[in-house]
Amino acid sequence: MSIDPNISLFSPLMQSGEIITQKPIIAPQAGNPTDSFQSALSQAVGKVNQLQLAASEQQQAINTGQSDDLAGAMVASQQANISFSALLQVRNKLSSALDDILSTPL
Repeated sequence: MSIDPNISLFSPLMQSGEIITQKPIIAPQAGNPTDSFQSALSQAVGKVNQLQLAASEQQQAINTGQSDDLAGAMVASQQANISFSALLQVRNKLSSALDDILSTPL
């Protein structure tokens, strides 16, 4: 199963396999801010997808006997699981924020 990197409902969470906690999520750029936000979202979804595919490949290698790195496969699986959970939380927050904006009376 793969995630479509063109979905633009998520926030950038991953950089080099680690959750960003101290860096700004989106660096300001000149030009259209929608383009940079959309590209940042696409990159985040793509990174989570890469982590899930890598974990799946490592698990498949363990299952077929091509690899005996069970610890590495478990770490990759947990990393993919955590990044996907964080991505879902960000999506839920964005959805909630959009609902709040849409329900605000003019």
